[in-house]
This record gives sequence, structure tokens and C-alpha cells, in this order.
Amino acid sequence: MADLFPACAVGETPFPEQALIIPMKCGASVTKGQVVKFSAHTSGEICSVEPATAACLNAVGVAMKSGSAGETIPVIIKGIVKVTAAAAITGGTRVICAANGQIDTYPASPAAGDDRKVIGTALQTFANGDTGLIELHK
Repeated sequence: MADLFPACAVGETPFPEQALIIPMKCGASVTKGQVVKFSAHTSGEICSVEPATAACLNAVGVAMKSGSAGETIPVIIKGIVKVTAAAAITGGTRVICAANGQIDTYPASPAAGDDRKVIGTALQTFANGDTGLIELHK
């Protein structure tokens, strides 16, 4: 496992002034750096989040802080952020969610509707377990 961008930690952005970060309530325990997905909606609030699952359609961003169910954490929903790869990913390719809030490569032979699973673009070339930068653009 290599750290492809040691200038910042997993779940952080090297360009905070260019990121869109919003507070979201945890619907389940979340670890800093996990891709998070929509969990539930409460009237008058932004959706709550939980760790993303493999190839989910409802990813919303990346947790910038760990939190337990009911806690509010900052979530980056647009910008560049450091995450963990669950597979080999070539820089410049689109990425989707993997299990446990990690990222995976977009399928070489996508099925109908797979474009909806894309959460961003890899800005570095990852091996399985590497940490590095992606651009979120879901």
C-alpha cells in the first residue's frame, strides 16, 4: 500500500478553497476518508450519510471526519480529495464506489446505467490499497 500524495491525509483536500463541503448527519458510523452514500432524509435537513457500498448509485461525497450515528460531520461533495482504492485504478479513469467506502475502477464493459455509479476521476494511478487523489464530480 503506497501513499501517492503524502501532503495530506485520507479524507482531506489539498485545495480546500476550491471544494464544496457541507455538514451532514451520520446515519451509521463513518470513518474519515470513506466515500459516503445517502442514508435517510429528515424533513428540513440535508440527507444523513453512511459508508458507501460496492457500485452504489447514491454516493454523495467523502467524509472529512469520523463520526458515530447521529453526529454531524463535514462531507466534501465536490473537489479533490484523498481516498483509498480497493483495486488497481489507472490515472485519468472514472471511479465508482467499492465496499467499505473505498473506490474502484469503472468497468471496462459497463452495463446500461453504470454511468450513474461514477463518483469522480482518478488523478493518480492506484494499486489495491493505495491512497491518493480523486476529483469528485458526481
